[in-house]
Formats: sequence, structure tokens, C-alpha cells
Amino acid sequence: MTEPTLKIEGVSIVIIGDFNPTIIQPLWLANQGLISQEAASPNIAKIGLIHRDITDFSIDWLRLNIERNKFVATTEEESNYDSLRDLVKGIFQILRHTPVKQIGFNRFFHYKMPSEETFNRYGDCLAPKNPWKDLIKTPGLLDLTMMGERPDSYKGYLQVRTCVSPKINPHGILIHVNDHFELEDTNSIQGCRELLEILENIWEPSLQRALPIATRLVNSA
Repeated sequence: MTEPTLKIEGVSIVIIGDFNPTIIQPLWLANQGLISQEAASPNIAKIGLIHRDITDFSIDWLRLNIERNKFVATTEEESNYDSLRDLVKGIFQILRHTPVKQIGFNRFFHYKMPSEETFNRYGDCLAPKNPWKDLIKTPGLLDLTMMGERPDSYKGYLQVRTCVSPKINPHGILIHVNDHFELEDTNSIQGCRELLEILENIWEPSLQRALPIATRLVNSA
């Protein structure tokens, strides 16, 4: 039997806090030595919006979206996962007085199921139709989220979501693993220190536990 095919994967780092979106833009990153001057040039940096309430741009392998209360850095290139972590570390080493409250490592996997049968069987495995058959017509799994305790001493949780993929059609499945941390001290300097510690020490274990979760789920059908 043909196996599910991983078509798209990526990782994002999401930080909740109090940000000034206009600071973090390509030229600033280049001036701080976090990216090259060439990467910050108009030929490469693609600016979506730079505004006091939101900054959104992409540079080759990287996309940054910063709102007043949320910072999101994303890449879909596996070879640049550690580069993403290092960039975020560099930003918050410089902006170490930024108030931060939460951080999440998010890995996402878009699979194409080999057939309509396996696509439907996946939903049946995770959310059996029997309890629903007399309640709604033609029930099927659209979106399911499970949450569990963290496997370490940090405050937070591990959350796994699966749904129909918005990018793969037909028979696409998305599996999203959210490794969430609640920072103990939201004092700006102490909060950033804990954030940097998590980026340094938990990044690799987080990436390593996400893929087996996705692989086991997608093969449950």
C-alpha cells in the first residue's frame, strides 16, 4: 500500500509580549548583523507591510510577522530550522528589555494521503463516526485538537492539532504540533533570559519529538 507523502513541512517560533513592530525590519536586521545587507536589499526582501501596528516581510527562507502583541518567525526550509532559532535569539538578545509572556515552537506537516479511502480512514481512526451517525448526516473529521502536559519542568503544555490541509488538495492532512511555554517571570529582562534559555536548550528536543508524533498519527490509518 502506498504511504502518506509529506509534501510541505515547516516550523515557526511564536512569542507573545509587547512589541514595537516598526523596529524589526530588513535594514535593521542587516545593521545588527543578523542578516546580510544583500538579503535586506529590495531585490530580495519582500515587504508586505511596515506599520506601527504590524510589520510583515519575507527574505528568501524566512518570513517575519510582528504585531503589537505577537511575534512570528517562520520557515518552510528544513535546512534553515536552526538559522531561524539563531535569528530569533539574536533579535531578543538585542531587544532584551522587551516584555515577553509566552513562547511556542510550532511544527507543521502537510501530508497527501494515497487515496480517498485512507483519507477517510484517517478521520475514522481519530474520530469514529459511530457516535455521530444519528446526529448529523455524513459526519467526517474536519478539525481535532488534543492537549497534554509538558514532558519537562517548564510551565506550559503540548498541543497537537490535525485537520484537512488548506494547501494540499485532494486528500490532504495537516498535523500541527505546538510546544507551548508560559514564562515564569514576565519582567522584561528576566522574561527574555528565560526565553533565550528555552531557545537554546529546548529547541532541538522540541523538533525531535514533533516528527514522531506526526508520523505516528498520519500512519494510524
